[in-house]
Amino acid sequence: MFDIHRAPVRYLPAAGLSTLFLPLAKGAKRPVLNVGYQMSNSGTLHFSAREALGVPEQTLLLAILQLAGEEYANLGWAATVDADDSRELPSRLWLEMYPWNPHDDRGKMPSTVMVRTTWKTLNQRCGSKSDGGSITAMRRACLQRLCEVVVWEEEKGRRRTRQSFLLV
Repeated sequence: MFDIHRAPVRYLPAAGLSTLFLPLAKGAKRPVLNVGYQMSNSGTLHFSAREALGVPEQTLLLAILQLAGEEYANLGWAATVDADDSRELPSRLWLEMYPWNPHDDRGKMPSTVMVRTTWKTLNQRCGSKSDGGSITAMRRACLQRLCEVVVWEEEKGRRRTRQSFLLV
């Protein structure tokens, strides 16, 4: 059962008010995701994917962010992944998250959190009372769409662009 006393997820307010996540009609063809954000004076973020994200993807992302916060609170730096990580799975995840040569930007890319979870936990965190095949299949499709989102970060005035995936 979902525990309402867990720490809330910190979420950029502009993202919650944006078109990054759209209310989509069930069964309708999804439009392409192509959304940009001006981040104060520091630069822009651009999100793109072959399919737009809906409310189920937003719910799943919030659940994953909450789990990431808990992993970090429980394990500290042991839950993080960076370019210098020599562990097999974390180093593979890092290379998949940053598909260009991540060693070119070594030390410049922030660490990220690796989340270990189950479909049952994800389904519960998303408010599902069951974790049957159809719920898990829907959640898996949502996770796939989130993993296909490419994030472009452009630093204003520096002619520098970095690319990563939202999730891996």
